[in-house]
Amino acid sequence: MDIKASVIKAERQSRSWTQQHLADVCNLSLRTVQRVERFGSAAPETVMELCSVLEIEQAQLMAEPEPLNVTNGAFVSILTSPVVMMVVALTLMVGLGLGAVLMYLLGQ
Repeated sequence: MDIKASVIKAERQSRSWTQQHLADVCNLSLRTVQRVERFGSAAPETVMELCSVLEIEQAQLMAEPEPLNVTNGAFVSILTSPVVMMVVALTLMVGLGLGAVLMYLLGQ
């Protein structure tokens, strides 16, 4: 799950806890706490344990998914690249050809 690592770190620091202390209280490994604070990713069980110990709602911890920005040019340029357009056109022609052959064979 993607979570707000800054919230975990801020809550931990507001209590003057070390990462090791938070790990001990949550019954997690130090490495897990380090990973959560660094990358903002955790298993659902880890999130529940952190929320319970830090007394915060899970909704406060959940990261907002980044919307797909199709206007930034990268996504649009991929879709409009000549290679992709050729593959789509070739696929369409092959599909139409196979469909015509099948209809001919089934019609006999």
